[in-house]
Amino acid sequence: MNEIREFFKERARLEAYRLDPDDPVHNPVWSDIARDDRGVYATVIAPRPVTILDGQGYDGAGLDGFRPPITLQPGERFRIPVTIGAHGRRRHPYMRFRYRYADGTRIAAVIWRVPD
Repeated sequence: MNEIREFFKERARLEAYRLDPDDPVHNPVWSDIARDDRGVYATVIAPRPVTILDGQGYDGAGLDGFRPPITLQPGERFRIPVTIGAHGRRRHPYMRFRYRYADGTRIAAVIWRVPD
């Protein structure tokens, strides 16, 4: 009888840790942020389209020309129009974006430090 109880306890424990495919918080959505000759970008690695709802720069980072909402397809690069102000050069500027799956309702956020 104890074996049966242990089986159901283990099964419930495993189901509690199962990832929800509609959860953009716990599923990988973005690649690491990078910089190339055209600027700063991140790539969508999620298997579904992602909509960026809004964004904000901090500690000297500005988002010039950023016009949300933006919907990106899997594998598409999100080109981030970030500029660094004069006082941001002595700090560690970073950006925060809120996003969700294009067909979902749960909102998540990502914070990236502006790469050098």
